[in-house]
Amino acid sequence: MNKSGIYKITYLPIKSFFYIGSSKNLGKRFKYHYYITKKSSTFLGLFLAIFGRENFSITVIEVCNKDKLESRENYYFKIFHPLLNILTEAKKNASRENFGISPITKLKISKSLMGKKHSLETRIKMSKNRSGINHHYYNKSLSKVTLDAAAEVLGIKIYVYDAKTLTLVNNKPFRSFRETEKNMPIGRKTIQKKLDTGKPFKGFYYYTKSIK
Repeated sequence: MNKSGIYKITYLPIKSFFYIGSSKNLGKRFKYHYYITKKSSTFLGLFLAIFGRENFSITVIEVCNKDKLESRENYYFKIFHPLLNILTEAKKNASRENFGISPITKLKISKSLMGKKHSLETRIKMSKNRSGINHHYYNKSLSKVTLDAAAEVLGIKIYVYDAKTLTLVNNKPFRSFRETEKNMPIGRKTIQKKLDTGKPFKGFYYYTKSIK
């Protein structure tokens, strides 16, 4: 995904802790946050390292032109006042990775958020409060932009071609195995067997790369 835009990284247990960012290439930025940020000494990196990236969500707030990134990011800064951002204003050529935090600040954050262990009774209540309809993602679906970005970083695109005409189904690849088997007459195991073999299955070829 090479679209530019504004995104938000949220700490799910305490949603008031979040980060606002912008990028000329959202796919690459998501990949950077997924693999590298938690190893850095930045404010956001500390949170990812302490609490685990599985406790964070990343969503696209807005897709916009590259020349609008700074103004749109500042717009969301003023609205949300993100707590995980070191900078309070987006500026060109400002390297946010150079803004580290002191060991004392790290300790304060760790203590203030982690605190003492909850009692068994409290943990059971917390679990119930986050399950079913109370769960953050209950009955919700991620936006197409977010799904495309996630697929770009983590998934395998499947190119499906009509065996007779060699035209690409839907004029674009499917985002994942799951989406492919949902829309085509084939199961995941069969996709894996037929993938990149040049052998059609029920009138279609399956590839991981474009053949045109």
